Amino acid sequence: MTPEASEAVPVTGPRPSPEVVKAVLGVATSVGVLAFVTLVGGAIYYAQAAALGLPADQVVSAMPQSTLLVVGARFMIPVLLIIGALLAVVGLVETHLREKLNAARWVATSLLGVVGIVFVLADVARADGSGLAYAAPLAIWAVLLAVIGFVGIRDHPTFRTYAAVTLTATAVFAATLAVVLASSAPAVRAVRIDRKQGPSITGLYATSNSDEVLVGQVCETHTGSRRGSKLSGVIVRIPRDDISAVFITTNGSIKDALNRQPVLLEKVGGSGRPTLTRCTDPLAGELERVGKAPETDHQGVPGVLQGP
Repeated sequence: MTPEASEAVPVTGPRPSPEVVKAVLGVATSVGVLAFVTLVGGAIYYAQAAALGLPADQVVSAMPQSTLLVVGARFMIPVLLIIGALLAVVGLVETHLREKLNAARWVATSLLGVVGIVFVLADVARADGSGLAYAAPLAIWAVLLAVIGFVGIRDHPTFRTYAAVTLTATAVFAATLAVVLASSAPAVRAVRIDRKQGPSITGLYATSNSDEVLVGQVCETHTGSRRGSKLSGVIVRIPRDDISAVFITTNGSIKDALNRQPVLLEKVGGSGRPTLTRCTDPLAGELERVGKAPETDHQGVPGVLQGP
């Protein structure tokens, strides 16, 4: 037997065409983007519910995935469009001025960094956030800008690498800022649900799905506060087949919801104008009046889930 005959002949199967590879990568990228946007929506809702003192895990778990996707996309799409326009300008500059390859990227990244800082300072100030609400996004943004510099600009990488790392870093920063703002100044809507059986329920609209509507009831931590007290936060679950009508106001703060609650309660009927202190519902008011009673005093209430 000759040496040539004794050598093993590799067996290779048919290789996928470049078109198939591109299609698979395109689908994988689309799925990854949708998953990220949905995750952002869930993080925003979780931060908002936790800031209100409601059981955040139960609120988010009851939400349809489509709702989380819409909430995430509502915040992320404008950011991604702006970054796409910026990258397009950088790409055109590099195409016509190849000798200034890194200069265009440094200018674009510097401009991006300044815009991000301005957004943090303006939005957190408007939300009346704490010092941590300023420090956390700024620190994360500084790290992400450094990543863009080292990975997307240093050593002259391809424009595709720069675009990918810039887009990813900006998306992460935008998601971080959205969560911080949702925690600092949660937006709520007052709601009244008329039931077929039993009294009407008022509170904060939490979420809804094909089976039920969730209403949150919470007290302010102090007068005029944007956040709720975790000791008073509860969720009331109302089955859809027990609902005859739903009335929801526009977005606002807890203070706005408190101002609108009496109007919603008056429409229900009953004797006189209801008296509300710093709570969105008489049930939450009763929890607040209990004061330092153990949490077990409120367990076992039908249809109510005690908050963390």
